[in-house]
Amino acid sequence: MSSANNVLVRGSMADVRPASWPHRALTAVAWRCGILVMLAAAASLIGCFGAYFWLADLAAHFSVFYFLLSLLAAPVLLAAGRRWMALLAGAVLLFNAVMLLPVRPAPAGACDTPLTVLQANVHGGETSAEQFAVW
Repeated sequence: MSSANNVLVRGSMADVRPASWPHRALTAVAWRCGILVMLAAAASLIGCFGAYFWLADLAAHFSVFYFLLSLLAAPVLLAAGRRWMALLAGAVLLFNAVMLLPVRPAPAGACDTPLTVLQANVHGGETSAEQFAVW
């Protein structure tokens, strides 16, 4: 009889305990957040080419959502121990924050003539053409 049958192999499935449900849930959520962050990164980069192709311009309109997604996904990815994916979420966050900075146009010069606004009730029966002529 061989003694090889009685040997317990270290690292076999008998030594592995199943993970707790919070760990499994965090892993599943982190996996999904990672996929969403990768898609947000791709869409953010595609949106940069909107000046060249109208279909790519559609991706540029959702920068706020990419920003919020990466803002929420970064702590989840850090808690799950996925540092590289959290770094990508931070890069997407920073990129879209720069895109969302308020852009202030140059102030337009004042016009030479003053602007006059006329407001009149043209729907009511109290309005006549003479009132406009007097004005």
